[in-house]
Amino acid sequence: MSNYNLSFMKKILVLFCLIIFACIGLNAQEYQTQSQENLYWKNFKTNGFWDNWEISAGIGVDFFVRLGNREGMTNPKFGDIPTFSFDISVGKWFTPVVGARLQLQGPSGHSYKKGTTELMDWNYLFIHYDQMWNLTNWFVGYKPDRVYNGILTTGFGWAHRFAGTGDPNASIDYKGNNNEYAIALGYLNRFRVTNSLSLNIDLKFMLTKLDFDSIVPDIRTGSERFSMGISAMAGFTYKFPVSTWEISPVCPDLDPYNDRIASLESDLDNAMKALDEANKQIAADQDAKDKCAKELEDALAKLKECQSRPAAPTTAAEIQNTDVSFTIFFEKADVLTADAQITIRQIANIIKKNDKNTSYMVVGYADKSTGTYQGNMNISKKRAEKVRAALIKEGVRNTQIKVDWRGDTEQPYSAESGILNRVVVVTMIK
Repeated sequence: MSNYNLSFMKKILVLFCLIIFACIGLNAQEYQTQSQENLYWKNFKTNGFWDNWEISAGIGVDFFVRLGNREGMTNPKFGDIPTFSFDISVGKWFTPVVGARLQLQGPSGHSYKKGTTELMDWNYLFIHYDQMWNLTNWFVGYKPDRVYNGILTTGFGWAHRFAGTGDPNASIDYKGNNNEYAIALGYLNRFRVTNSLSLNIDLKFMLTKLDFDSIVPDIRTGSERFSMGISAMAGFTYKFPVSTWEISPVCPDLDPYNDRIASLESDLDNAMKALDEANKQIAADQDAKDKCAKELEDALAKLKECQSRPAAPTTAAEIQNTDVSFTIFFEKADVLTADAQITIRQIANIIKKNDKNTSYMVVGYADKSTGTYQGNMNISKKRAEKVRAALIKEGVRNTQIKVDWRGDTEQPYSAESGILNRVVVVTMIK
């Protein structure tokens, strides 16, 4: 590439970069003054198919330059390169950041014959698909009434060149026509006028094969490979029918809540287990309470039965004038309890104070509700003999004591009294 073209390309690229950086600076300055309530594009719904469409049109100039060695070719003057151009496009925005457009661009271009300053005039059409990225909404946040938006465009398409005046290809098989694929890159500066209308300044690059601008292999020199078109367009955009965006519901991060719910459920399970254990303990305590209440009820019934018995006589006159007997109670088999021994001691004292020639009958009994006939007979005998031995031990003459046993054939108390019939009755023989 010649020094002239290299210098020219550097100037164009530097100018393009300066415009982009200036627009980003304006966006950053605007961001600092915005309210914190501004919403970002990811929080917006993608609208329906017929929403957020737009049409654009513009006019401007094209610059076509060749990339590679231009040895033997005349350096063109900058003022000779620009040609009139226009574009028209239809586009749609899918979100406040992402959109697409289909654009038609043309119609004229210039290039030089080899070694001359003679311009070859030719016409072309370039139809291309562009992906649009609204950098302002992306980095700063969506704002429907923002004055300025900077939009990056990247795309590809098909370029057709028509034969023109002075075209060295007019006499060959191609007749000066050519078709090539091309890559498009641009930066669209958009200024809001109303909700539906905006003004545009569109800076674009088109890169295609060198054959596109009439230089065919037989007249190429050096290492020329590509032709690049640079366009600067001014125009307008009309948006229809819906040009704003609906806020989508923002789903909060539910993980902390789910973790908290799981923790509470675990605590609830532990509490339920503890409650079950407490209920089991309460039931056990209630059973123990019922058992104690039953034992107390039985003890009170026994006490009431004992209290209902008449008091034992304490003098000889009382003994002579009453039929009341002395009763010694047994709780188990023939074992004398401490209470029974005290009763025997009192009976012995009474007997010793009375007439020495008076005899007493000691009769043993058994509880009919337990044991067998023979067993109850034997236990009643043992009880009577044990009381006789205890009275003799307390000082009563053995000649005064006679022994008898009835087993369960007789019940001193009612049959329902149960253990109260496990007794020995001492009666004076009149």
